[in-house]
Amino acid sequence: MVAVETDNTLGSLEVNGSEIGVPKDAKKILMSLASKWSDVVDAEHLEIVPLKGAMTNEVFQCHWPTAEGEVPRKVLLRIYGEGVDIFFDREDEIRTFECMSKHGQGPRLLGRFQKGRIEEFIHARTLSAPDLQDPEVSALIAAKLREFHDLDMPGPKNARLWDRLRSWLKEARKVCPPEEAKDFRLDIMEEEIKSLQQELSADNQKIGFCHNDLQYGNIMMDEENKSITIIDYEYSCYNPVAVDIANHFCEMAANYHTETPHILDYSKYPDHEERKRFVEAYLNSSGEQASHAEVEQLLNDAEKYTLASHLIWGLWGIISAHVNDIAFDYRDYARQRFEQYWTKRAAASMAYGEYAKSSILVWNSATIEKSASSFVQSGDDDDLNVYGFHLDSVNLTFKVIVRSGHADQNYEFDCDRALEIGSRHVDMEDMSIELYLCVQGECYEVGFTDGVYNKPFGIRTR
Repeated sequence: MVAVETDNTLGSLEVNGSEIGVPKDAKKILMSLASKWSDVVDAEHLEIVPLKGAMTNEVFQCHWPTAEGEVPRKVLLRIYGEGVDIFFDREDEIRTFECMSKHGQGPRLLGRFQKGRIEEFIHARTLSAPDLQDPEVSALIAAKLREFHDLDMPGPKNARLWDRLRSWLKEARKVCPPEEAKDFRLDIMEEEIKSLQQELSADNQKIGFCHNDLQYGNIMMDEENKSITIIDYEYSCYNPVAVDIANHFCEMAANYHTETPHILDYSKYPDHEERKRFVEAYLNSSGEQASHAEVEQLLNDAEKYTLASHLIWGLWGIISAHVNDIAFDYRDYARQRFEQYWTKRAAASMAYGEYAKSSILVWNSATIEKSASSFVQSGDDDDLNVYGFHLDSVNLTFKVIVRSGHADQNYEFDCDRALEIGSRHVDMEDMSIELYLCVQGECYEVGFTDGVYNKPFGIRTR
């Protein structure tokens, strides 16, 4: 931080040894604001502090010295990131910002310039990544989010999720070189979006005004009265409220204030009890006790919508890598989000009783391929050939159990190396075959027969 004397002829300021670009029109607004505040000692003595953690815009705290004993005057300077207009309409975002201010939900707009704006500085603490794990803070966030969702905002009130996904996919395909597009499997993403929309859309889902980017850096808390303020509305629009909750859960894996801010730690993803506690606090904040069915429904919907969250922020990362100069590894961030998508997609398909149509299951950029046309191959009437898998290196576990009237045969292996299991002959009499895919300690039965030779395979949770 350094004190500088502003000059409207300058195009940049030096802060902590680094030059930052401050548009001339922004400095004019800053000087105009300061000159109107009687407690500011010197309107031209401006101090600027870069704020870390922003990935769409560059954000700075600006303040001036005030009379002794007075709290320094502060404002927030937001300089829009390059190319981010791909993601949202800036005029819509400004209208949302102004409307939120009128609702008392966020900072006031103090001035606009071509490449950014100046906002009221909220005297509250921006949350940190560990705060999201605090049960008391989490309950406060849940209640505030319910209030946010219930806002009556102008404009269309239809869900925007699926249109946004398709729009961002189109942009990602435009900016991606062919090899990169192939690595991220963008060629099949349209089909994935279509499939997700069919699976997740339902008439009984509540639609509300969603923030859509509820990471800890967009949440502030007044330490005295514990009130929560949600800020930064670039991505806000109407959506199923479960989408916002799902995205908030996913953001618990992030810490954008480390040496490697793009690295996600999914061991921090909230467990079932933590998610349930959040959903209960969200629903009960209305003053009425939610029923068990209501809690379970929203909990399940939110968990399913994590798939959409991984997809949309994966696409965001791909696009940002090509259009944004902020020091953040957007490409690797996108890779992690897509890995989580395919991981949860596989597990969700099994848990919800839907076996993948494809013969290839993607798992952390590796594949599990069937070496035969089906899990169970026919033999003679009295016996059965089973297991025809070639398993490439992946970080999961398979368990195969053959149960018969004679003895159970168990086969369990970690897929940390290429492994092939050959055909085995088993007696058909009083026999069943079970194949389990074990994901993060949860086992899902992905194939079975119940002593009936031609029974179709299905999926059941063990």
